Amino acid sequence: MNARNLTLFLAILWLAAYGASLAALFLLEPTGDGFTRGLNRVSSFVTWQFAAGLIGLGVWLAGRGLPRGSPARWFSRVPTFLALLLLLAIVGLIAWVNLTKPAPVTEPAPPPKTTAPVAD
Repeated sequence: MNARNLTLFLAILWLAAYGASLAALFLLEPTGDGFTRGLNRVSSFVTWQFAAGLIGLGVWLAGRGLPRGSPARWFSRVPTFLALLLLLAIVGLIAWVNLTKPAPVTEPAPPPKTTAPVAD
């Protein structure tokens, strides 16, 4: 199998795994109760994205056998760049949540003063 066919085969495999991750995120019914409800969708998305990232790395490596500067060689880099972009987005989100300060909480209104009952 030459480099072009291997790259094309792995790219189709990557596209299927990437599509499966999006399908898992949007089409699976959420299961669980309370805090963990819907965690099955997130874990399926992350699992499929991990598989797509590994296949994307294979696409990159297979694309190294293609002629320099060819559009197919540039395309072979897209899956790995998308995996890195997702990883950077997750790390950035975690960093942003940890570094930003929450909005100040306003003090609750003081309780009204208690007055003596009116004598009859």
